[in-house]
Amino acid sequence: RYTDAAMYLHKLSACWFDTASTLMAFCRNSKAPPHEIDQFQQTMVRLISCASAMSLEILQDSGGKGQSKDGKYRFEVVGLEELDAETQKSINQASHRIEWVFQAVQQLCVDGMDSGVLGVPAPILTRSFQEMGSALLTFHEAKKLALVQMPYAYILITATLLVSEAVCVPFMMALYTRGVWLSFFFSMAVTFFMWITNCVNESLDNPFTIESLALDPRGVQEELNRQLLQLLSQRSLPPARTDLSQPMTCKYPELLVQASRLTLNTWVQSSQPVRVSAGANHADQPLGDAGAPELGVEREAVAVPAPPSASGPEAPPLAAP
Repeated sequence: RYTDAAMYLHKLSACWFDTASTLMAFCRNSKAPPHEIDQFQQTMVRLISCASAMSLEILQDSGGKGQSKDGKYRFEVVGLEELDAETQKSINQASHRIEWVFQAVQQLCVDGMDSGVLGVPAPILTRSFQEMGSALLTFHEAKKLALVQMPYAYILITATLLVSEAVCVPFMMALYTRGVWLSFFFSMAVTFFMWITNCVNESLDNPFTIESLALDPRGVQEELNRQLLQLLSQRSLPPARTDLSQPMTCKYPELLVQASRLTLNTWVQSSQPVRVSAGANHADQPLGDAGAPELGVEREAVAVPAPPSASGPEAPPLAAP
């Protein structure tokens, strides 16, 4: 249950982000007025963040046991108060909130197609609808871990076996051990480990709750919010391109010899492409722009074996400096 819950948690977040990312990209070639595009993107981001938060809220409900609000995670939503009053009222009054928001996102996309905000053909736009459907399907698959409890007969049999073990083991240990202390130690150790294992299993019955201390749904929601905000900040940037103002002196397969290994927190800002001098196995990396922080980068040369020749022995690989 724990591994399945972790998979569903991150898959749900990935589906919501992929939906927002594709819809945001489909607006780049739109011929609609800029204020309509901005209205669509801003509303879509807020609805998707709201859908993700409400799905995680439902998953920690534990079958409607009536937990207090202090025993639940609090999830942040991007700009929920900026939605219009009618939308907020409808979400609060809906009996199935996640389905209501899901339908609102779909209606927003259909209206965007009609107004020309989504400037892509309908077959390509189905990618976003498929990701939204995958997110809702993942949510309902995760509900079986959160809302479906263990059978009552299973719980009763487990409790009966634990009590029987706690009563019978001391008498058995008295027969097979020497001394009172050895009998007490083994009886307590066996009983303690069996009861603590059962308590751990009960706490993992719903890994989405705050009592289980197993997963971090709030951290996943906060990470999704940051990703959505990054989409909003990236929408007006120009497309990525390669600076070809200067001729490249290194072509394939020589490019395979030059390898730049970047750590997760390292990035080099370069205003010019990597240039390789003739006959050398190292890259001349220019400095970054003035005022930009220059971070370190580890470089290593990778030996690339030459293809075997049909007329002679195999050529040796390029030597690393």
